[in-house]
Amino acid sequence: MRKKKNIGALTMADLIGCIRKIVTEELESTEKRMKEEFESGKKRIWTRIEGIFRDGNQASFQRNMKLQFKSRISQKILTGEEIKGEDKSPLELALVDEPTGNIVDGGPESSATVEILLLKGVPNASEGGDWTAEQFNQNIVREAKKPLFAENEPVKLENGIGFLKNIKFRHHAIKMKPSEFRLGARVVNTFDGVHIKEAKTESFVVKDFRNKCESIFYVFAPSFYYSKLLVS
Repeated sequence: MRKKKNIGALTMADLIGCIRKIVTEELESTEKRMKEEFESGKKRIWTRIEGIFRDGNQASFQRNMKLQFKSRISQKILTGEEIKGEDKSPLELALVDEPTGNIVDGGPESSATVEILLLKGVPNASEGGDWTAEQFNQNIVREAKKPLFAENEPVKLENGIGFLKNIKFRHHAIKMKPSEFRLGARVVNTFDGVHIKEAKTESFVVKDFRNKCESIFYVFAPSFYYSKLLVS
């Protein structure tokens, strides 16, 4: 009787072991199949997303912002003098949410770094018209050996607002002819899911500072010469 009991117990243990093995194999097989389906589904989703971006329909997935000059630039600027607004105050630059027009005063974009570029003053586009990124790049003045800017510090936005400071045109040994330019602003950083459009000022004329000196001399020289004749 004791021998039959041992055989019965051994058979039950074998049965339990067999069941465990089958359950384990099924679970592993199911887990593997679920992982494969998950990876396959993930690839399909990314393929569709890439297709949407490739087709140019990414606008619905991104937030559109733009830089905007909030003050008008002075229309006449001399070399060596700091570039300012019409009211002689620093030029103000803002990051704006394009759909609403509100200043972006929160998030990482509100602390972006902005580079200031020199643009051609007489582009093909109209004075007040918007430019595409391609038009903006085409109108950047490519400086030669001698840079036109004497000083040009990047602008660091704070709560979506920044001010242009210490930007000047360089003095050159050869007198500079009056030239027409614009200032352009472009964000240096990149932000996921965000497109930030560049900004540009109105056209302005840059003159050599020696023109100012010659104008002053021309005003005072005749009267000085006349008074000298009277004295003599």
